[in-house]
Amino acid sequence: MHKKTITLLCLLLAFLFVFAACKRHSRYGTIVVDRQGMEHVIMTDANGVTVVDNDGNLVEIVTDSQNKKPITVPTENGTAGAAQVGEYQTHGVTFPGVVEDGTAIEDGLCQVAVPQGWEPLGNGMMVLLHTATEARVQISTDVGGTLSDAVEKLNSQIEAVAPEGGSTQTNVTIDGLPATRTQYEMQNMTVISYLLMTENGKVCRINCLVETDKLDAADIDSVVQGIRFK
Repeated sequence: MHKKTITLLCLLLAFLFVFAACKRHSRYGTIVVDRQGMEHVIMTDANGVTVVDNDGNLVEIVTDSQNKKPITVPTENGTAGAAQVGEYQTHGVTFPGVVEDGTAIEDGLCQVAVPQGWEPLGNGMMVLLHTATEARVQISTDVGGTLSDAVEKLNSQIEAVAPEGGSTQTNVTIDGLPATRTQYEMQNMTVISYLLMTENGKVCRINCLVETDKLDAADIDSVVQGIRFK
């Protein structure tokens, strides 16, 4: 695999702190351990995807220090009413760049399951590697700017690196969201780029790279269809 094309995919994401790789689940959410060894109960939805607030923060359930059970939201007089059963005190926690546990990787905006035969590369990047073909899928969930600007920039990049090969561009959906799928060849490599805008207004770019003769074996499109946005 050419170092130049690999470099195009390797965008290092800055992060404030990292959760340990091991994650456990409880009836209240996912239990994660921070760098200091402290446990946190992070709220998840019905599909097991971590919940984030409007600011992109994780939602941590406040627990009692003695029995580690969630603290119910109090009423005005300090007691919990019957209608509040299951409602707990929460606060926001800054989402790290990437969280992974071997079965899925996620950041503050999306989660993707790790299919059989694929593995996360780690190092703070949303990148999956297909071990048999060395195909790579990188997810950049907030590239900035507008969707039209991102598509125009991509087309300019293609013109610069593959002026004679041309490209094919089609409309697809990812997790119910409309996306532009662009495919082109560069020497013996096939590059597939998806561009879309998430419901919270963030432009997402998914770059996929594989040797052309291994494209079918990698089945990149099925990996992309496993992405779930928050």
